[in-house]
Amino acid sequence: ARMLVDSGALPEDLVAMIGVHVHPGVSWGSVRFGPGAVNAAADVVDVTMLGEGGHVGYPHHTRNPIVAAGSFIVALQSIVAAEIDPVEGAVATPSTVHAGEADNVVAQSARITVAARAMAPESRARLTAAVERAARNIAEAHACRAVVEITEGEPPLANDARLSKAAAALVSDCGLRRL
Repeated sequence: ARMLVDSGALPEDLVAMIGVHVHPGVSWGSVRFGPGAVNAAADVVDVTMLGEGGHVGYPHHTRNPIVAAGSFIVALQSIVAAEIDPVEGAVATPSTVHAGEADNVVAQSARITVAARAMAPESRARLTAAVERAARNIAEAHACRAVVEITEGEPPLANDARLSKAAAALVSDCGLRRL
């Protein structure tokens, strides 16, 4: 919506805009309304652990980025608890992991994609910073190096309380189920 408004494509006298998002948790034929934050910001943190590959028979001559990646993935589970007020809501979830090509070779790199979502703008910044810090520190602890790229997605979606209430009344008048 912000990009549409900023582009000048909308009439200057526009008072309000309503967007709809399909949600698998809402039953078919139903509509859910609510004031305030209803969808979290959606950012992606791409982490590449860089190590030193080699033969698995000589692990002491390698720096295994897969081991570093595993430690990082486990650490993600405590980042939210340590950084974000539980009332605000946030997640840092590993969504992809790619590493290695042979069963007898320690890989040179391991790539982890993390979905970072937060309901509050302040939490969003703290969360991505904490994920980045953890990646770099854990890589260093394993004598590896982390390359981190953060891609900001959509900001948190916050509904206007008055517009939400008015839309809910309209939906009820149309005979739709309101959750």
